[in-house]
Amino acid sequence: MQPLTPFEQQVLEAALQGPQPVLAALRSQIAHAKASARTHTGVGSYIDFSMPQSVPRVSPTEMVFGDVDVQVEGVSAEVSTILYIVGGHLHFLEFAALSGEWPKEPVITKLGYLRSEKVGPDDYKAVPVDERDAATLERSLAGPQAKKKV
Repeated sequence: MQPLTPFEQQVLEAALQGPQPVLAALRSQIAHAKASARTHTGVGSYIDFSMPQSVPRVSPTEMVFGDVDVQVEGVSAEVSTILYIVGGHLHFLEFAALSGEWPKEPVITKLGYLRSEKVGPDDYKAVPVDERDAATLERSLAGPQAKKKV
């Protein structure tokens, strides 16, 4: 188990920003999270988290946050960032550059958010915004079952 890197910590804090109690509970999990595995894919990386069982779980227990807009030094392409909450705990963080290579030690040059705009019955496009979009965040907080009803 390894401590989180400053890059991972910054992205987690951005993904869990907001006044909602569930976000506060998830932010408190960051202090307990350890990286159990880091996989560098060449175009991104996967970070698996380990969490002590004593850390309180949140509900809904399954959530996905993909609205953090991160720009990384040396990466000119857009970066996809996805945080998975599984079993009520921080579970997995994924980064992928839409083209080019991913640095071994990424450094954030800009951090913002993405707003989801519906462009079809089941299709959305992500638009960069300075402030976190409440509707986009609410869809993430509702969990996957609620998304099927949208």
